[in-house]
Amino acid sequence: MELVPNERAVLKQVLDLFLEASVRILPINALTSRWQQADYEAYRAGYDGLARKALIAKSTDERQFCITNAGMKAFLQIEVAEAA
Repeated sequence: MELVPNERAVLKQVLDLFLEASVRILPINALTSRWQQADYEAYRAGYDGLARKALIAKSTDERQFCITNAGMKAFLQIEVAEAA
């Protein structure tokens, strides 16, 4: 799956949060607090792109999200490609 740079950046942030918290369901503010104000819209577009591609799943109230199995696989593919 092809990811644009802002999607790749947000996916890496999501995985960092996952590794720090060891849970798959996270509050959205845990992620958005890492975004610089000047780049907020680019990160938000990346987040929405990940949701459209089903790499993350948003809660109905959009206060939480989780990384999906497909998101985990996409992250591993990115890591392998960057290591090569």
